[in-house]
Amino acid sequence: MRTTSDWPSRATILRPFADSDQAAVRELFIAINRALAPADMKETFERYIETALAAEIDRLAASTAASAATASGLPIAARS
Repeated sequence: MRTTSDWPSRATILRPFADSDQAAVRELFIAINRALAPADMKETFERYIETALAAEIDRLAASTAASAATASGLPIAARS
């Protein structure tokens, strides 16, 4: 188990999701879920990956844009 003393000494910067993050987020989601899939559940995990990509991951840019517009009080179309 990692402890805080094991963490890299460099600072970690958190920032909002950007459209340019989409491909990397998608690849990471797929890789993690394939790595977690037990041998006897690979097909089930593949179906889950497809469903989650369509329902959530591939819609991140749209949902973060909507959240930003809501937070700013502007309609999505007015945000540019």
